[in-house]
Amino acid sequence: MAFGQMPFPVRQAIGEWAERTVIHYFSETGRYHALRYGERWSGKKRVETDAVNRPDLLLLSKEAVERLKQNGIDPLTLELKDLSDHDKRLVSIVDEATVALETKISFRYYQRGHVNFIVDEVRKKRYEVWLTRTRKVGCLVIWFTLDKAFIAPMNLILSEGKAEDRSYESYGRQARIKTTYNYPVEQAERFADVNGVRLNETLRPVLTRGQSGSISIIIEDDPGILKNVNLEAFERLTEQVKRHVS
Repeated sequence: MAFGQMPFPVRQAIGEWAERTVIHYFSETGRYHALRYGERWSGKKRVETDAVNRPDLLLLSKEAVERLKQNGIDPLTLELKDLSDHDKRLVSIVDEATVALETKISFRYYQRGHVNFIVDEVRKKRYEVWLTRTRKVGCLVIWFTLDKAFIAPMNLILSEGKAEDRSYESYGRQARIKTTYNYPVEQAERFADVNGVRLNETLRPVLTRGQSGSISIIIEDDPGILKNVNLEAFERLTEQVKRHVS
């Protein structure tokens, strides 16, 4: 079964695995804090918050965290996803941030010519809303496979990625179409090697029984381990995407 055909909770769990892998890496290095900032999906019946427009993570240096604490704001104790874009605490945190990070994954092992950064039109529109509400921080996209990760500025993907209409849901003879912006990972920067993924062990499905007797599927997993991280490219791109909006 292709990744796009998997049930949504499974695809969401795999996406969150990539996010946790990034969080784990930066927590281990100790130089930055990677904080959950955006919300991947609001759902049809949920109230759509400001967080759905944001990239997944916000990266702050240890020095930035200390400056914020001196001003009475501790970003490590706040749920950024629950704060409005207009909350003064969040505005201060975002202004101090090094970069915002969007994490995505192609659920496969890397093979040249078969993996693209893919941003759909919904994510593009939400990203554009986020840009109007922030002043300094830029956004990088980290694209995972199960053994490699690549990095590129969001603006580069949207400006130079090939626009393509593709179907994503079918109802009888009709299919829903969305536009995506596709940018080959080979044209981007190598970010890291990904270790620790074991077939049938990492990202393992588990069936659970609810109180009503219903059966549901969850995904248990351990974060991947990033090795040979290209910090030179990461820091160069971080500087490149900084913005100067008054």
